[in-house]
Amino acid sequence: MKLISIEDAIKLVKKSAKPIGVEKVLLTDAYGRVLAEDLKSGFNHPAVNVSAVDGYSVKCKDLENASKENRVKLKLANIIKAGIQNPMTIKHNETALVFTGAPVPVGADAVVMREDVQDLGNEIAFERPISQGKNIRFVGEDFKKGETVVKKGTTIGAAEIGMAAEINRSYLFVYRIPTVSIIPTGDELLDLGDSSPGTSAIRDSNSYTLTGLLRQAGAKFNICRRLKDDPIQTAQAIKSELERSDIVITTGGVSAGDYDFVKKVAPEIGVDIVFHGVLQKPGKPILFGRYKNNKYFFGLPGFPVSSTVGFLLYAYPLIRTLGGFADIELPRIQATLTEDFHRKKAKREELARVEIAYSIKDGFSVKPDTKKQGSGILTGMVGERALMDVPIGVTDIKKGSKVKVILIKPISSFSFGFF
Repeated sequence: MKLISIEDAIKLVKKSAKPIGVEKVLLTDAYGRVLAEDLKSGFNHPAVNVSAVDGYSVKCKDLENASKENRVKLKLANIIKAGIQNPMTIKHNETALVFTGAPVPVGADAVVMREDVQDLGNEIAFERPISQGKNIRFVGEDFKKGETVVKKGTTIGAAEIGMAAEINRSYLFVYRIPTVSIIPTGDELLDLGDSSPGTSAIRDSNSYTLTGLLRQAGAKFNICRRLKDDPIQTAQAIKSELERSDIVITTGGVSAGDYDFVKKVAPEIGVDIVFHGVLQKPGKPILFGRYKNNKYFFGLPGFPVSSTVGFLLYAYPLIRTLGGFADIELPRIQATLTEDFHRKKAKREELARVEIAYSIKDGFSVKPDTKKQGSGILTGMVGERALMDVPIGVTDIKKGSKVKVILIKPISSFSFGFF
C-alpha cells in the first residue's frame, strides 16, 4: 500500500470530478438545488415608474415655495390604483392620489406621503417642498431587461425561487443530484433490530452515519444489503451498484487482513484505483477509484471514526462538485487550543477530535478529547466536535496555540450563541 498525503489525496479527488449533468425541475421543487443556468429577465421591473407609498404625485416645482405659513393647494385630478396599465398625465398645479405600486402619472416627479398633506376634498394642501424622485420606484430599478438576476452556480433558496417567479419562470435547469449506494461489508456486522449480538459482533452504525453525511453533502442514497466476507458476492454487489449509481461507498474490507476483499475485487471488476492508503490518522487504508470514467468508488475503513473522517475529507467534496455546488469543502477555521495536546507518534497527519466553542471576546477555541481519539470510538464525534489538523512530525501543541480546524457539520448547526 503506497501512502500519499492528505493534500495530494484531496487534489486527486477534485481533479477527477465535475458536475454530472443537468435536469429540469419545477420551480416549487428547486429549493436547495444548484442553478445550472443564468436567470435573465425579459423585461424591466418595474415596467413603468410606480409609487413606493400611498400618496399624492406632484410636480416638484409646484411645491418649491410650500410651507406651513404658505400652503400650496393643488387640484385633485385623479385616483390611481395598482394594476392600471396606462398612467395619466398631470398638469401644472394638479395632483393625483396614487396607491403603493400604482403607476406614477406622466409629468409627476415625486410622491408626497398621504399623511403629510391635508385633504380638502377637490384640493390637496401641501406644507413643504419635496425632492425630485422622492417615493418613486423608477423603471428597471429592481432589474432591467436582459439583466442576470440569479447567476449560474447559485444554491437556490427562498429568495431565488421568488426571483424566478418574478421573471415568469415556472421551471429551472439545475445540476443533477448524485446518487450514492452504501454497501456495508463484514461477517461481524449486525443489522438494526438483531437482538443476538454475540461476543464479537458489532452493530452496523456506519451505514446510518453515512446517510446523515450524505444528506449534509446533498446526495441521494440507498443502503444496500450487508455483504458477508465473500469475494464473489462482494465483486458482484459493487459492480451492480456502480452500474446504477454515480458513487458507491463500501465500509470495511480495505485494510491488510485476509478477509478484506474489497481492495482485492475492486480492480478486478474494472475500478481504476486512483489511490489506496493515505498518511492520515484515522483512516489510513481508504481507497478511491473511478469506474468507466463517470462513476466513482470509495472503500472506507470499517472503524466508525475512520469511515466518517474519510467521507468528510474526500467523498464530501466529490459529491458537492458533482452536484454543482460552489462551496465544496467543509469550513476550515483557526481556533485557540485551550489545553496542551500530545501524541506519541507523528508519522501521519492526524485529524484529532476536539470540542469546539465560540465567544465574541475570544473567537473559536478547541479542547482535545484525549480519551476519545480511537478510530472506533464514535462518541468522540458526537456533539460540538470538530477535527484539529495535526501535521506530520508534530507531537506536542501548547495551550494557547492557534490550530487549524475542520468543522464536521455546517457552522449554522452548532449551538454557538453568536450564530
